[in-house]
Amino acid sequence: SRANPGAPTRTSIEDLLGTDRYPKNGDGQERTGPVALSADGMRALQPWTDTASFGTIAMSYAGGNFLSGGDYPPAGYSIRGVAVGKAGARYLGFSISDQGIHAADITDYTTDTGPSQQSAIYTEVIRNVGVSSPAGITAVEAAGRSYVVVWDPNNVYVTDVSNPGPPSSGLTASFTSRSYTATQLGLPSGSSLYFGVAAARHPLTGDLYLLAEGGSLSGSNVASKAVTLNRVDPSTGNLTRIGAYVPPTGENYAQGQIVLIPLDTEVVALFLE
Repeated sequence: SRANPGAPTRTSIEDLLGTDRYPKNGDGQERTGPVALSADGMRALQPWTDTASFGTIAMSYAGGNFLSGGDYPPAGYSIRGVAVGKAGARYLGFSISDQGIHAADITDYTTDTGPSQQSAIYTEVIRNVGVSSPAGITAVEAAGRSYVVVWDPNNVYVTDVSNPGPPSSGLTASFTSRSYTATQLGLPSGSSLYFGVAAARHPLTGDLYLLAEGGSLSGSNVASKAVTLNRVDPSTGNLTRIGAYVPPTGENYAQGQIVLIPLDTEVVALFLE
C-alpha cells in the first residue's frame, strides 16, 4: 500500500493456481510472467505462462483483494512484458510478444470470473507501430496524453493511446506512433536498446521524458556505452537532449532495467553499472 511509504504494508496475496484455479500442466512451479499495475493501483495484469494457453489475466482491486476478471490472448507463455494505461476513465491493458503490441480494454472486467471464460476479453495488435521483436514496455500519462512506450534492440516506439475505439474491433484504429533510433536518442553507434528504456512525466512541465541505455555484449556481460535523457516535444515529437552519461571503461557493465522517477521538481534517473 502507498498510504504510508515509510512503512509500506502488503495489500494482498493472489494465488492464481490454488485459489483462482487456473490450470497447470505437469509439475512445474513457474506459472506467471511479468506483472504490471496501473498508476492508481486499481488494475493489474498477469500473464499465465502455463501451456494451457490462457493469456494475460486482467485483475481489478476491490475490498482488499484483486479479482481475476478473465484473460485476453495471445497465450501467456509468449508474453515478454505488460503495462496498464488509462485513457480518460478507461483502463487499457497492453502485452508484447513476437507479434507486436496487443491491446485490450479491461475497464469493465471487475467480477471474479477466474478461468471460467478463457480468452474472453477482446484484444487486437496495434497495426501501425512496426515494432519487431519488442523487448520491453511501459505506460505513462504526460503532456495531457496517454502513451505506451515500447522498445526493441534498435528503436523506441512512442504510441499515443489517448483515443481508444470501442472495446471490440477498431479498439486501436486511432492510435498513432512515432519511433526513435538509438542514434536519435544520442547513443553511440553500435548501441543496442535491449538493455534499458524508461519513461516518465516531468512533475512541473508535464512533458514526456525518455531515458535510454545503449550497450553491447562484452563476453558474458553487457557493456554500457552511454545513458541519455531526452524530452519529447508533445506537438512535433522532436527530441531535446537533456543530458548524457558515459560510464568509465571497466565500470560499465549494465545491471538490468533502468528507472526514471518524477520527484518534486525533477525527474531522477536510476541505473546500475
